[in-house]
Amino acid sequence: MVRMSVAALLLMVVSVPAFAQDDYPRVEMSIGYSNIGFNGIPQLTCLPGQCKSTRHSGFTSTQGFNFKSWLGVENMLGYYGLGNNLSMLSNTFGLKAAFRGGGPITPYGVAGLGGGSLFSERSGGGAGGFNTRLGVGFEYGAADGMRFRVDASRMGAKYFDVSQTSFALSFGVAFSIM
Repeated sequence: MVRMSVAALLLMVVSVPAFAQDDYPRVEMSIGYSNIGFNGIPQLTCLPGQCKSTRHSGFTSTQGFNFKSWLGVENMLGYYGLGNNLSMLSNTFGLKAAFRGGGPITPYGVAGLGGGSLFSERSGGGAGGFNTRLGVGFEYGAADGMRFRVDASRMGAKYFDVSQTSFALSFGVAFSIM
């Protein structure tokens, strides 16, 4: 038993430098503030023909895995309060391409598809929908394993047969897990 423990410990110590040789993060997570434009849903938030674009606050969280220094996948989860006791949950999954030039700034582009839900606190019900995301952004390396992130995305949503696109702007902090 002692031999196996020593062998396992030696294997772990020898393999750790292999993980540190990557010059890019394998697993990333971020959390931050987001602001989205949303026209409203006539059945829930406004009278037909009187819906206007308004900005709504919320938060976003991203989780990503990078296959290469320039290519990875990213999941973006967003929650927004839409007013009138209505909230929206958006979840998109897609590809992320980044240009890691060795400097502190890393620009990237993302494209994803997913689903979402509208929730009404008054009725206690909700509705599912379809979401899209196409965006660009950059991360600024503040410290080892931590970066500030700015993301500008064009979000598409379809709820109750009403399709709309809007601009979402997110600010947050990204962390490298591995």
